[in-house]
Amino acid sequence: YLLKQEVFYIILFIVLILINKILREIRNTGKPFSKSIIKSLDLMAGLVMLAGVLPEAVSLFAGIVDKTVLEKGFTFDGDNIFPIIIGFVIAFIAQIFKYGYELQSDMEQIA
Repeated sequence: YLLKQEVFYIILFIVLILINKILREIRNTGKPFSKSIIKSLDLMAGLVMLAGVLPEAVSLFAGIVDKTVLEKGFTFDGDNIFPIIIGFVIAFIAQIFKYGYELQSDMEQIA
């Protein structure tokens, strides 16, 4: 159980670092639509989705190692679904930012 929580908190820490990076870039450039922000959002979406699956997978692997997997098994419940849904929402927002970046590039070429 502790290993599962540690994996979740490591992923959460990385996501917070990405949020900080995105906000600093927006503050420094004044432009929310850039390739690095889109890449950060895509990475964040993947990490948040991974946060729904990876802790349980690590717990399952640990159960295989110490032979308790038959007692517990792989449980996929609401705690796992919520991060996956949030990850898809972040991925959707990343696609909106990608479209905004394309519009911004087109406007800069026209002007």
